Amino acid sequence: MAAGIKFMRDTFFGILISPFPWIWLQFIVGAIFFAVSFLFFAGFLLHRDRKRGKVSERWQK
Repeated sequence: MAAGIKFMRDTFFGILISPFPWIWLQFIVGAIFFAVSFLFFAGFLLHRDRKRGKVSERWQK
């Protein structure tokens, strides 16, 4: 998650990091990193809360 935020922040300030040839590609990769890590974390929390029985009927299996 931190890498995605850093890439998007650097794009906002116009700092191009060496592995990326274009600044728009740096932002896209940062957004993908952020989204994947956010979804992983959300899935972990959902799995944990399902085991403990703390989710509503809508989210139960």
